[in-house]
Amino acid sequence: MREVRATPPSSEPRVIFSTTVDWGASRLQLQLVLSDTPPPDALLTSVRGVVFQRDKVVMVTDPDGSFHVMPGGRRETSEDEQRTLRREIAEETGYSVAAATRIGHLAFEHLTPCPPGYPYPYPSFIQSLFVVEAGAFRRAAIVRDGWETSSRLISIQAALSKVRPDQRVLLRAAIDRRTPRA
Repeated sequence: MREVRATPPSSEPRVIFSTTVDWGASRLQLQLVLSDTPPPDALLTSVRGVVFQRDKVVMVTDPDGSFHVMPGGRRETSEDEQRTLRREIAEETGYSVAAATRIGHLAFEHLTPCPPGYPYPYPSFIQSLFVVEAGAFRRAAIVRDGWETSSRLISIQAALSKVRPDQRVLLRAAIDRRTPRA
């Protein structure tokens, strides 16, 4: 896999979206941070990618019927970011990763007490984000584990109209990173 830079890297991390989210009994502060710098490994729990193929993007459907454009998931113990990215994109979409460019990360900060038995970094953790150019498709690579119900390529405009505001911000940032500036 090669790393591609279509636009100049940002020199400083920049927060482009911030909100509070509820995950079960936990309340967290979520920030979408644009950065070319890898996050601290000790805080990294997951790796995600916005997956493009020509003028389309992969949209994932969640069990509740909502949509998102950042397939990915938990890093396994022996994996680095690139291996997690390749595995998770294949499992959730069926596509291989032809190229990937770091775009930033999702930074989470727990606002509630640590849940009993919580196995991840607390109070802060990070999920890396990449812009991905899709390679070959293999339906047999897809693993449906209950976290998502389907994924499909749709036009970028259609995706922008279907996803939540935080996902629109992320998709626009991914498009900017992917498209050369004049």
